[in-house]
Amino acid sequence: GWVYNWSDSVTTIDVNFYNTIKLRIRNPDKLKIISNFVDTELYKTSSSVPLPKVFKKTKGRIDMVYAGNIGIAQEWDLVINLAKVIKKHPITIWIIGEGVKKKYLESQIKKHELFNIQLLPYQERKYMPVINLFADFHFIAMNKSMENDGFPSKVYTIMSSGKPLIVVSSKETPIVSFLEHTDAAITVTNHSLLDFKKAVLKLETDKNLRNTLGVNGRKVVKEKFNKQSIIKKYIKLAEDL
Repeated sequence: GWVYNWSDSVTTIDVNFYNTIKLRIRNPDKLKIISNFVDTELYKTSSSVPLPKVFKKTKGRIDMVYAGNIGIAQEWDLVINLAKVIKKHPITIWIIGEGVKKKYLESQIKKHELFNIQLLPYQERKYMPVINLFADFHFIAMNKSMENDGFPSKVYTIMSSGKPLIVVSSKETPIVSFLEHTDAAITVTNHSLLDFKKAVLKLETDKNLRNTLGVNGRKVVKEKFNKQSIIKKYIKLAEDL
C-alpha cells in the first residue's frame, strides 16, 4: 500500500487487478489500466526459423502444446488425467519448460506409461515463435487456488501466432474475463476433466474451428494489443503527469 500511495501513477493490466488495487490507494484517480502487449512482428502466422529436430509432425496426429513454467500455478493432475483418458486418440501433449512440478510430472508419466506426453526442457527464445506455430492448439490449465493472482503473458503470443487456445480457469478470473471477449479460445470454467476432454476432442476434430479461433485471436491482438499502441498509452500517461 505504501508503494501505491507514494507513486505518482500506478498501472495494472486488467480490470480484475484494478478492482483489487484501487481499495489500497487513497487517490484511485492515479490508477490506470494499461494492458500487456505483444510484438506482432515477432509472433506472427509464419516463420522462416527451422524447428528444433525434436519437434516432428506425425501425419494424422494433433499436437497440443504448453510452453512455460511447470509450477504450482498450473493444475497438472488435470493434465495427467486428460492424458490418461485420451490415450487412444491421435493427440500428443507437449509440455515444454522447467519448474518445481517437473519431477512430479516425470514420475506420473512413467507410472501411468503416458507415451502421449512429450516433456521437454525450455527451448531457446529464438525458437518460441515457430514452436507456437508447431502447435495445432495450445492449452493452459490454471490451479484453482491461484488463478486470480496472475495472467499468463503467453496468451498474447499464442493469439498473435494465430493459434487457438484451451484454458481451464474459473469464471471471472483475469484470463477468462479477457478471453470471453475475443472468440479466440475455448474456456473450461468448471475445472472438469470431462469438459476439458470435450474441448480437446472438439479442437482435434474441427480444423475449421481451430482456424477460426486462431484468425480471431490474431486480429484482436493486432488491433488492440500490439506494441506500438500500448507504448503510446505509456507515453500519454507520462505526458499527463
